[in-house]
Amino acid sequence: SGTPQYVAPEAVLEPDVVLAGHDVYACGVSLYELLTGVLPFPPARNLRDMLSNTVNARAIPLEESYPAGAPYAPPLERFVRRLLEKDPEARPADASAALELLKDTREQLAGGGRRSSGGSQGDGFTKRLLRSITNLFRKNEG
Repeated sequence: SGTPQYVAPEAVLEPDVVLAGHDVYACGVSLYELLTGVLPFPPARNLRDMLSNTVNARAIPLEESYPAGAPYAPPLERFVRRLLEKDPEARPADASAALELLKDTREQLAGGGRRSSGGSQGDGFTKRLLRSITNLFRKNEG
């Protein structure tokens, strides 16, 4: 169970099975919404369509949902996409695995993951945001 917009695809299909990866997916939806102001799927007419989108539809690419001029770097986009993977095997299995992926994302930003322009004001914003997200995952590690 849970709020329908944040339920992992496999939880829709097998509602009696509860896994840590379900929380990782919900975190991905929340992060997408935090970054863009909208949910990752088009608005649905009813609950059945919403759950069908969760199971079958691909998330709208972040760059299509960004508010104008949003300063998000590509490594952060890749991180969010991984949290929203439909296949639970392709998604971090739990908060610890998500934290490791997040650490890799932060390293990409610190190293070769910068934009070809040599970095931007948005890179600093993204690094601060990733630091905050890292702290949230650390609190949820079991």
